[in-house]
Formats: sequence, structure tokens, C-alpha cells
Amino acid sequence: YAPTWKGRLFNDFDNDLDELKSAIKTLRSNIDTNEYNVYLRVHYFLYRSISLDKELSKLCIPFTIDTDELLSAVDILISDYSSIFFDFLGTRRPILFYVPDLKEYSENRGLYIPMDDMPGPVSETLEGITEFINQIDSIKEEYKPKYDAMYDWCCSKEDGNVVNRVINDVFLNKPTEVLN
Repeated sequence: YAPTWKGRLFNDFDNDLDELKSAIKTLRSNIDTNEYNVYLRVHYFLYRSISLDKELSKLCIPFTIDTDELLSAVDILISDYSSIFFDFLGTRRPILFYVPDLKEYSENRGLYIPMDDMPGPVSETLEGITEFINQIDSIKEEYKPKYDAMYDWCCSKEDGNVVNRVINDVFLNKPTEVLN
């Protein structure tokens, strides 16, 4: 579970640790924990507070583990408005969106992409999220068209050579093929 940071300044947190504990407990009690483990990856602004909490620190992935390495080991990403889902999209694994504060968040912070266009199901309840997890095969099939559209939009140029093109173009001043 990777919720976005909801503060306005680096020392202004809107995330409630008790709320995170309750969310993890609800997820764990409604899914097959022999099949899935639930871990927490929070924004680094919030990590210090969580790392000091005895209960949450056991579930929170430390920042010594690179996000890309972490995502390569994740079976299902649960997030909200976090851009982490773009990083996960390239894995072609399921993404679930837990948005209990959708109305408030969209009014105060705004959304880059309408929730109807997301590459996975959206729920305002954790019970909805656990239902999606428990039916993940049918969810993947149902959301395949939206997932493929988002993948094509965001990842279609990912061919394993993007870094080489950036290095050649930006640092070595070698013209690269322009991909449209």
C-alpha cells in the first residue's frame, strides 16, 4: 500500500498513523494472508514518523530499498493519487486505487487524470479494495483496456534503451532518433 503524501509543506502532515494502522489491519483481515503480505511504502516526508511507531515500522519498507527495486517484487499495488502508479505501470501488474477522500482531495489538490480513466478499479472503501484483491484475475481482465491505454500513453517508448538515448542526447551531445 503506497499512499501519497497529503501535506502542504515538508513538516505539515495530513496522514494519520492510526488511520494507516487501521487500513493495514482491515486489508489483512479481509484477504488471504497466505497468498499476500501487506506492506506500506510512504512518502519520505512521513517515513520518519512511521519508523518511530512500533507497529507500523514493521510494515513500512525503508528508503534504503530503492522504489524501482521494491516495485519489481510487488504483485498488486494499492495506491491513491500517488504518481508511484506510473512507475508500477511498466510491470503490467494490477493497480488498485483506494481513495476515501476523493471529493476533498480533488477539490483541494486536483487530479491529473480523471479517476474514471485509471488503469485499475477505484474504491472509497477498504472493503472494496479487498474485494478487488480477492477477485484479482477478473479485475485484471475487466480493466485490461484501460490499463493498455494508459500503458501505451506512458510506457510505449520503454524498450530498454531509453537511458542510452538520454545519455547520448543530453550528456554526449549525440543526436538520437526522435520517437513520436
